[in-house]
Amino acid sequence: ILGLCLGMVAGTFQGRLPDRLIRGYCLLISSTPVFWLALLFLLVFSVWLGWLPIGLSVPIGLEEASVTWVDRLRHGILPCLTLSVTGVANIALHTREKLIDVLSSEYVLFARARGEGKASLVLRHGLRNVAVPAVTLQFGSISEIIGGFGAGSGDSRIGQRSSLAVGHYRGHVRAGVCGQSGGRSVLWGDRPCPAEKGGTAVNRRTSTLVFLVVAAVLLGAVTLAGWLVQEPAMASDFSQKNLAPSFSHLFGTDWMGRDMLCRTLAGLSLSIRIGLLTALVSACIALTLGVLSAMFGGWVDAVVSWWIDLVMGIPHILLVILLSLACGKGFLGVVVGVSLSHWTSLARVIRGEVLQVKQAPYLLVAEKLG
Repeated sequence: ILGLCLGMVAGTFQGRLPDRLIRGYCLLISSTPVFWLALLFLLVFSVWLGWLPIGLSVPIGLEEASVTWVDRLRHGILPCLTLSVTGVANIALHTREKLIDVLSSEYVLFARARGEGKASLVLRHGLRNVAVPAVTLQFGSISEIIGGFGAGSGDSRIGQRSSLAVGHYRGHVRAGVCGQSGGRSVLWGDRPCPAEKGGTAVNRRTSTLVFLVVAAVLLGAVTLAGWLVQEPAMASDFSQKNLAPSFSHLFGTDWMGRDMLCRTLAGLSLSIRIGLLTALVSACIALTLGVLSAMFGGWVDAVVSWWIDLVMGIPHILLVILLSLACGKGFLGVVVGVSLSHWTSLARVIRGEVLQVKQAPYLLVAEKLG
């Protein structure tokens, strides 16, 4: 419910302050490890404030007959809060994108021209089209909650009917109906015609490109630095153990006298290399299977869908361990294990998007033209 509401607000106020705040929260929370957030909640609500129990599922020392539903509920608050807060991002961002598509469609444009207000457009047209995909996303993640970590994605076929109304050819329709009156668009009231927003789109693309370049440079620098300090990171000096941060050891030293800055850089470098490589491999697997499934349909689609359900139903941590064991321990084993177990969600999304594009009017026209 929280993810759906946040996504609706973000999509309604696209590009404005509420949208930026919600997107920032979603990006922040999606990059936060779930176990770290759980420990933080335990520290705040259990250790510092003492409001909630710190562990177990029932009060310690009580017999089964003495445990009430209030006790069970109190012990379930923190686990539910952790999974709810971290599960918001996927649903909110997905709902936001779908709502933006719906509000940009032709039938909403003409509904606005008939005089419908924004609240009516969002609730009558937007909510009906984005609610089912959001629910599908949430229930698709149940296997993830039971079996491991991460967030699953639902089957995008459910949202296929609504996507047909979304304008893949909305550009020319708007060009025909978005007449001007005194510098303002006729159908869009006080809002400028979408054609007038070219400068803003260019600025947004430029800022995004600058951000990507800066991020790539920082990642590259950290990766290279970690690669160069691998040997100093492993060097032990027990005469320097457990030192506080200083100019000679900016992060201090550990119990074996190893420099914590070098060890941090080495660990970050390894994490970045594993993350980038596994993301590339799993994306290639998801792209191949998702496109093949949507293109050919029939038994190919059935086999791919069955394989996706099978992999999603196995706890990811167990699958990673088994695959890594089969491929040998170390860097290669981790890369293979993570890559072969984390492609399912993206494959479902790609399959759904390809199914939508197959029904797009411009594609049907292209097919008729040969």
